[in-house]
Amino acid sequence: MRSQQIIQQDLAITPHNPITELSKLLFLIIITNVHLLIYLTHLVFQCTIMQLIIYYYCFDAMVMIFLMIMKIKFKIDVGNSTFDILFSTIIQTIILIHFRFKELEIQFLGYVVLAYYLLRFFVMVFQKIILNVSMNRFIIYIQGFKVLFALQLMLVTIKWKNMVDWNWFVIFSVIWSLLVIFFIFHLILILSIIELAHDYQIQKATKSQLIGGVWLILYFCGFSGIPSWFCYIICKNQEIVDYPTKQASLILSILIIVQTFLVFILSIVFRHHIKIYIQDIGFEEDIQQQNIKESKQQSNIISKPTLPQKLFQVSTTYFEYFKQASQHPQQNQNITNSIINQRVKLKAFEFVMRSGDQMHSPEKESNQVQNEQKCQVCFNQESQIVMLPCRHGGICNDCLRQWLQKSPNCYICRQKINQICKVHKDESGNFTIKDIITVCQK
Repeated sequence: MRSQQIIQQDLAITPHNPITELSKLLFLIIITNVHLLIYLTHLVFQCTIMQLIIYYYCFDAMVMIFLMIMKIKFKIDVGNSTFDILFSTIIQTIILIHFRFKELEIQFLGYVVLAYYLLRFFVMVFQKIILNVSMNRFIIYIQGFKVLFALQLMLVTIKWKNMVDWNWFVIFSVIWSLLVIFFIFHLILILSIIELAHDYQIQKATKSQLIGGVWLILYFCGFSGIPSWFCYIICKNQEIVDYPTKQASLILSILIIVQTFLVFILSIVFRHHIKIYIQDIGFEEDIQQQNIKESKQQSNIISKPTLPQKLFQVSTTYFEYFKQASQHPQQNQNITNSIINQRVKLKAFEFVMRSGDQMHSPEKESNQVQNEQKCQVCFNQESQIVMLPCRHGGICNDCLRQWLQKSPNCYICRQKINQICKVHKDESGNFTIKDIITVCQK
């Protein structure tokens, strides 16, 4: 009984992480919209360059404090964000000196910034491809965007020095190119939501997919339509003397506030559905893979990359780890000996292949999961065994018996099997530990 209690504590669900991917996406839209609002305020109220830079200083300081809290309190990896904020503060200071105090050779600022971000980008690509360093692919994408923004800054600085005779619409060509790509993607989302609504009516799509699609369309307005209008106002303000900059800036400011408010309202009201949708479209794929890798390291699991994909998925941690058991002793005490928490997932049963551009119907996913809950050796009986301490499963009792006659090690990671845990899944989806058997060594 004591060993069963210990194992159930080990198999308990991981505590909820307060900093979800949804929170990070909301934080990103806040930073983007506030930066736009600060400059629009400058256009509406005709603030001086000194006041504008001070506003950016204050906001960057608040973001810096927030990131430090996230890193210290919640142990969130903020990457190079804090350094980027300091770097942007230096850039803002140089721009302030150039326009307010003394004219500088500011084009060199653009060269230095572009060279710096290009170097960082190539280092990341080298680490990912050549050194095979585990790295979230979205980090590389973001670094690529930073390179493009640095290129845009360089074009602006050479325009300030009158080194080119282009108009401002041409100067902003890099931003326009990005916005066109975002606009096309946004249009595809809008068209897909129409088909998704039809699929939802005939019960081929879930409610989470429909709500998440609407939320993503509204969210993506902050990276397509709104920035496009913002750049258009800036270019018109520089090219046309009598352009109604104040009125256009005020209307856009109101639109940004309304869009941000609606995104937050939807995120709060439909939080559960949106989080499921974010997982479905692959925003959390790399983070889940990173967690799997950490779990393997904690279990001393050796996974061969030459294994087939299905077998590789079976070789992930069978039950979720309870990583902070010492911080939640009361939660461990409340775990009964019969039923594991309903939210605990058997990793060996999670074979639904998801991709960023394709989502299956619920019926197809249900059939696929039922087929893949079978034993991964004979594909006839249900897999009902968890091997300890490696926590691998995906095998039935008969196949395991035959395997133990050949080898005392796990058929996936080759780690020695000390105990066998028999589990049972009831109709409601809960998992019950039926028995724990100690393997006698010959």
